[in-house]
Amino acid sequence: MLIWLVLIPLIASALIGLCKAPARPTALLSATLTLALGIWALVSFDDCASCWSRFQGLDLQLTLAPAMAKVMLLLTILVTFATVLGTNPPKGGEASWYNSALLISAGATGAFCPTTLFPSSPSMNWR
Repeated sequence: MLIWLVLIPLIASALIGLCKAPARPTALLSATLTLALGIWALVSFDDCASCWSRFQGLDLQLTLAPAMAKVMLLLTILVTFATVLGTNPPKGGEASWYNSALLISAGATGAFCPTTLFPSSPSMNWR
């Protein structure tokens, strides 16, 4: 489900910020899981769109149906992985640095994939 592409970085960010988990390993695990799940979603989305699009219990649907959503999702997951893997955060600010990267990733993924994020807003309905 596409919702996990948003939840994984949020959960990792909470672990780093609230539970004082080691910042780099937690962010790297999150970025790797998001990269793997995102590539799997991009490869298999056309075969099973309903498997990826529905979030049970809420009127929330995420989709990769527009071609631009696929491109932007791929860009987001690749940049997140590269940021976590290749950056050298300032001393003493590792947790803030990786938290920022994960929160930006979750926000971008959530922004690029919704169809009914705000059901009352016609501008967000891409169908």
